[in-house]
Amino acid sequence: MKQFIDKDKRGNLSDGIEYFAVGLVSEEFPDSPSGKELLVEYIDPWGYFQREWRARSDVIISEISDEDAQTLKAAFERVQQQS
Repeated sequence: MKQFIDKDKRGNLSDGIEYFAVGLVSEEFPDSPSGKELLVEYIDPWGYFQREWRARSDVIISEISDEDAQTLKAAFERVQQQS
């Protein structure tokens, strides 16, 4: 499993606040014609689950342990259930 962090916070602006998104890469589409090859999931600073597309060049990708990935997935599910 892979995790990501945005390289630039300017792409994430909500309520006048910029932030770096950090979470899991849920799917990869290397031949995407849009240039957005990654489907990512994260919880924003306001506690909402987000699923968005990212270009590989816009993020830093690294490996994450299966245990840590499962912890994040469980947090994503809890947030979605509360919405």
